[in-house]
Amino acid sequence: MIQVMRAGSAFLQELASGCVRNLSGHYQSQIVDQGGLEALLTLLLSSESKLQEHSVVAIRNISTKSAHDSLMVERGILAPLVALLRSTNESVQEHAAGAIRNLSANAENKRRIVLEGGLAPLIGLIRTNQQAVQEQACAAIRNLAVNAENSARVIEEGGIPPLVQLLRSPSKKIQENACLALRNITGNGPNELKVVMEGGLPPLIALLSIDDRDLQEHAAAVLRNISVNTENDQMIVQEGALEPLIRLLSSPEQRVQEQVAGCLRNLSVSNVNKQRMAALGGIPPLIALLSSPHEEIQAQVAMVLQNLSKNVDNRYRMVEEGCLPPLIALLWSFNEDVQEHAAGTLANLSVNADNAEKIVEEGGMPLLIGLLRSPNERVQEQAAVAIRNLSVEPANEIKIMEEGGIPPLLALLRYNSESFQRQGTITLRNLSVHDENKFKIVQEGGIPLLVSLLKSPDKLIQQHSCGILRNLSVHADNCTRVIQAGGLLPLIALMRSPDPIVQEEALVTLRNISANPGGRQDVVREGGLSPLVVLLRSPLKNLQEQAAATIRNLSADDVIKVKFIEEGGLAPLIQLMSVNEAMTREHVVAALANLTMDTANDSSIVAAGALPLLVSLLKDQSIRTQEHAAICLRNLSCNPEIKVKIVQKGGLSALVQLLHSPDLVVREHCTVALRNLSSADENRAQIVKDGGLPPLVELLSCEEERVVVEAAVALQNLSMLSGNEAAIVQAGAIQGLVPLLTSEDPLVQDAASGALANLSSFSDHDARIVQAGALPALAKLVLSPSLVISEHSSALLRNLTAYNAEIKMRAFESGCLPPAVQLLRSREKVVLQNAVAIIRNLSFHPEVKVRLVEDGAIASLVGLLNNADAEVQEHAAAAIRNIMAEN
Repeated sequence: MIQVMRAGSAFLQELASGCVRNLSGHYQSQIVDQGGLEALLTLLLSSESKLQEHSVVAIRNISTKSAHDSLMVERGILAPLVALLRSTNESVQEHAAGAIRNLSANAENKRRIVLEGGLAPLIGLIRTNQQAVQEQACAAIRNLAVNAENSARVIEEGGIPPLVQLLRSPSKKIQENACLALRNITGNGPNELKVVMEGGLPPLIALLSIDDRDLQEHAAAVLRNISVNTENDQMIVQEGALEPLIRLLSSPEQRVQEQVAGCLRNLSVSNVNKQRMAALGGIPPLIALLSSPHEEIQAQVAMVLQNLSKNVDNRYRMVEEGCLPPLIALLWSFNEDVQEHAAGTLANLSVNADNAEKIVEEGGMPLLIGLLRSPNERVQEQAAVAIRNLSVEPANEIKIMEEGGIPPLLALLRYNSESFQRQGTITLRNLSVHDENKFKIVQEGGIPLLVSLLKSPDKLIQQHSCGILRNLSVHADNCTRVIQAGGLLPLIALMRSPDPIVQEEALVTLRNISANPGGRQDVVREGGLSPLVVLLRSPLKNLQEQAAATIRNLSADDVIKVKFIEEGGLAPLIQLMSVNEAMTREHVVAALANLTMDTANDSSIVAAGALPLLVSLLKDQSIRTQEHAAICLRNLSCNPEIKVKIVQKGGLSALVQLLHSPDLVVREHCTVALRNLSSADENRAQIVKDGGLPPLVELLSCEEERVVVEAAVALQNLSMLSGNEAAIVQAGAIQGLVPLLTSEDPLVQDAASGALANLSSFSDHDARIVQAGALPALAKLVLSPSLVISEHSSALLRNLTAYNAEIKMRAFESGCLPPAVQLLRSREKVVLQNAVAIIRNLSFHPEVKVRLVEDGAIASLVGLLNNADAEVQEHAAAAIRNIMAEN
């Protein structure tokens, strides 16, 4: 028959080709092996319609065997087949298209068919009204469009409109092939918009509701490809695709579920669509598919939920619908895509504090921590974000550490990835608030890593690395470790950062380091003082505050005080005394308080205009600021010239008013300042006039002896001015001073006895002093080993016994005579003068005379007649005369 086809008459060729046509359904290989291809190829070129038809059907049947594809093309079959696509015989067109369809399954043939010009006539055939022809031509185009270049040619040749039209064909086969062709075209390059512009969305969406799973799959796949282009998203939704897509999530077919989930993944990128999907009930079926046995579906659904969970409202809905258990279960998956998107969804959900708590309750934390060690960096990153969010809750800080989270978090810092370093530093910053975590971070070698990241070009990494070091540096040991790790230079460099947040973090870290006495010199040695002075002039209030706080710490060092002045820091520091920020004012005044501890700085501080500002700050609302201002004035008031200026600037009245402060420390420093100021006569009257006496007297009963001393000394100074004594007594000073004579503190004894000695110079007050119980105390105090106390107490006793006979007798009865006799042997002039005067005062009474004789006072008195001091001689002679006189 093959031979007849080659050489027979037209009639015989027709019969032979018809037989071969019939046999070609089963004996394709035999026909090829017997040389039938060449004979059939010849007949394809015949002008006889029947011969063309028989031969093309045979060729189509032979082409169903893929083993013959290449051979047939090599023998030149394509050109005549392409030519027959333009035949007027619809049967010939159908079978020619069918043969090309079969041959186009071969990758190389796809290219050659297009090169032979087969695409244009195929597109022409899908425009015909013959379904059989349309079906074969459409299937051929479907195969050809697998190739990206061919997809572009289909579009160039105008293939999209007829393919879209075929989506409405009454034939499901044609619909399926058209769908597959569009699926291939939209999957190859940016061709999606063309399908949309040609009206492809409505028929594609309609196919989703046809009860044919193949059509549902392919339509969903085309929509999935189209939705890759975000410009198409809203049009897809507006055409009503969401409802059937969500419905198909519950399809029993895995392949349908997969394409639908992929499409929804793309659509869910849009914020508007996130809300619509949830409103249309998309969340429950998506959550159900998390438990699918197919990993690809799990991955796609997890991606959809990851997108949806970026919407705040959806986070609540998803958790309420029970998404957490299946999501957490997927963290166990061996599929890294599944792990990535499950962790990513949990990361989004964990932004909400309630959700974060539930994730921990459901056991998500240890799995997420485990994924920090995943070999897949995308998985690591999503897990890191989730852990970062969980770490915001204080309750989770220790749990993360206990679950072993700190080592892998520190490992993220070693990656050459800014994203990893960001997540790691943010999380560790949250964790480092807790003391146990501070210890663990340091123990795991975190400080050198963090110091190295201070040089990162990424501002966020710098910021959070600084933030962690800031938290760690609240412990003195860690300050030392930061210094040893070379942290000072980069921290000081970051004070010059253009990012004010980074500047602040670096500043606070240095502030903490400078709070440790051992670190202050290191900060200055590495050049930290100059940028700190510059930051005092910063327009940013928070930077001013932190710079002032750091200088406050540094200025506690005597050497640094000098360097700070040399760096020109005094002027900008004093300028900050008038800012509105309370903490800045406090730090500035505290720094000045440190500087005033060195008297060499006093003149510079006053010359820079600090005095009026310090006086005004005594009225500051902050008690601590008041305290430091009072310290400054206390220190400055030691300078005689500055004392005058303090008073001129209104400091005296302000200090007196502050004696009423509820804070004892403030009152103490004001008292010391007033004590210093009260050493000048011109200030003594003013202190009394301004109401300073009552609060000073009140401080005499303070439990802090150092405060008592200062108050007593101030009263002692005030009592030196004639005219003040009445007001001092009226203020109740005697009742406050006398009990202090029995204090065990020599300083208190000294101040109290000195003040009372001054007051006793006026006899009007003697009785009150005695009534307050001074005499028994003086009987002991006059023998104090302290010369000053002995002088003051003996002077007081001398004054008390000078005039009042009753007081004289009470002094004798209180045991004051024996110590006075004992003091007759003193070598101290003032003490001796007072002692012999006391003997003279007491010697008028017969009982005293007897006692003086018994105590051997006569010999001492006689001996004093030869004393070089005339006053001593006078009192000794008078005492002897009194003793010898008859009563």
